[in-house]
Amino acid sequence: MEALNPLDVPPTLLARQHALDTGAAVESDYRLRTPYGDRWLRAYAKPRRDASGAVTRWYGTLDDIDDRKRAEQAILGLARQLDIAVLAEGVETAAQAEYLLAGDCADAQGYLSGRAMPAAQAMAPLAAA
Repeated sequence: MEALNPLDVPPTLLARQHALDTGAAVESDYRLRTPYGDRWLRAYAKPRRDASGAVTRWYGTLDDIDDRKRAEQAILGLARQLDIAVLAEGVETAAQAEYLLAGDCADAQGYLSGRAMPAAQAMAPLAAA
C-alpha cells in the first residue's frame, strides 16, 4: 500500500495512527459533517496495558463540544471587533495554542507554558530583581 502524504491526511487520523503506533493516549478536536450541519467533537482514547506493558485494549470517549467551540469563536470575534486583548487560560497542548493563534488570541497561560508552582517559588525571581 502506498504511504499517505501527511499533508493529505486529516490531523485526527494522524493523531489516531500515532497513538496506535506508540501506545500514547490521544486527544483530538474535529468537525463532523452531519445532515443537520457541522458539529465539533472531541475524541479521547487511552490504552490499557498488561503487566508487560503491552496494549491490550483502548478506552475512549467522544464528546460533543460544539457549543463550547461556538462560544470561543464568538468571544474571539467580539474581542477582535472591540479591539480587546484576550488571555486564554488552561492551554495545555500545542493544538490548543495553534487554535487560539488562528483566532487572534496571542496571550495564553497554562501547562503548555509552565506547570503550577508554589507562590513563593513564582515570586522569587521578582524579589531578586
